[in-house]
Amino acid sequence: MKFTALIAGLLLFLGQCDTDESSAKGKCFKVSFVNGICLDAVLKIEDPAFYEYGETSEGMSNVFMATFPCGTDWDLISAATPESGKTFFVEITPQPDEPTCVRCKATVAYEGEKRVFARVTDSRCNPVQ
Repeated sequence: MKFTALIAGLLLFLGQCDTDESSAKGKCFKVSFVNGICLDAVLKIEDPAFYEYGETSEGMSNVFMATFPCGTDWDLISAATPESGKTFFVEITPQPDEPTCVRCKATVAYEGEKRVFARVTDSRCNPVQ
């Protein structure tokens, strides 16, 4: 009986947790590429309505680290720098679309705490490959 109460209490507690990342799931927003390698990228949020999902890190505002699934068009992502004026849309996902794919071990040095899985979408949240 105590075990059941403990589990119920734990589930209630976890159900009340709402992080910025979880509230962003299912929403797409416009970003630009700051830097990255091997499907890991630091992205800058370009839409003020979504600034809350980013953070200030290393002197940059409204940024976060995203890991993209295998098959993502890296040329599309890396060409969309703030200097180029190009942007693209992303959707935060709960986990990688392809958790078993092979990835290189290189990653971006990012001091911030906001790290998410994401996928490239069009402006209507339809996946783009």
